[in-house]
Amino acid sequence: MALPSAPTSSVVGRYGRRRQSCWDHFWMFMFTTGIGNVFYAMHVSRWDRDRCL
Repeated sequence: MALPSAPTSSVVGRYGRRRQSCWDHFWMFMFTTGIGNVFYAMHVSRWDRDRCL
């Protein structure tokens, strides 16, 4: 059984509940919403800006 790494989670209380950081939520949001969509939107925005659209 793999143990969680210290930087990503901490044990709170005697029940072993892990506290999630804001970064955990940020990365989960990015991966579940599709990080490719973010890069595509940046590309389209740059393309439009370069062509004065």
